[in-house]
Amino acid sequence: LVVFQFMIAIVLVCGIFLISRQLNYVIEKDLGFDSHSKIVVPIRTEEAHNQYAALRRQLESNSNIDAVSGCDYIPGSRIFSDMMFYSDGGSMDNAVDILRNRVDAGYVELLNIKLLAGRTFTDNRTMDSQSKLILNTTTAEKFGFTPEKIVGQNLHFDWQGQKYDFEVIGVIEDYHQSSLHEAIQPTLFEMADSTNRYDYIIVSVATENFEQTTQFVEQTWKSLIHDTPFEY
Repeated sequence: LVVFQFMIAIVLVCGIFLISRQLNYVIEKDLGFDSHSKIVVPIRTEEAHNQYAALRRQLESNSNIDAVSGCDYIPGSRIFSDMMFYSDGGSMDNAVDILRNRVDAGYVELLNIKLLAGRTFTDNRTMDSQSKLILNTTTAEKFGFTPEKIVGQNLHFDWQGQKYDFEVIGVIEDYHQSSLHEAIQPTLFEMADSTNRYDYIIVSVATENFEQTTQFVEQTWKSLIHDTPFEY
């Protein structure tokens, strides 16, 4: 009985040690983006989508808010949109399957994702929503380019006999979009042609007065959007 009790104690101690190691790994692991002091608000209804631009403007007027941007898929979620692209000289037969995330201007800067080459999106939606792409490093490597060399290159997509051309304007460092159990996938970012297309708005706030800033976000939401309860 004494030996059995010692065995149980040893197993429990080993289990605690392993769990502690796993928790420390999750806490200290560099995910490739800054997740601290961010408020994420889902945009679920047509009225909320249509008020995105006004909501962003009013939120940016608060001195405790550092930045505001929008996206279809927030970090930590799986991306369900993808397209097949090929580079110059290729065809759809050797195209690369790439995950797609529509983001707004300032998205890369808000999450502090490292830009390796080129540039990010600007507020000029007319210019940057017209077939301009930002790639992660894994995507550049899939096409056989370094981040610096792929900027300015064209990627192509064929659909129903028509060829669509896209220009690479920037490359960002890989980051973990979803689970750490999964390898980082080829991913591209494009700007939506209209502000009413994003499914989430992300607010980066100062660490001080966090509670008051959250209340301001809620009040701003309720003043503009009446058919959707505020949630974050």
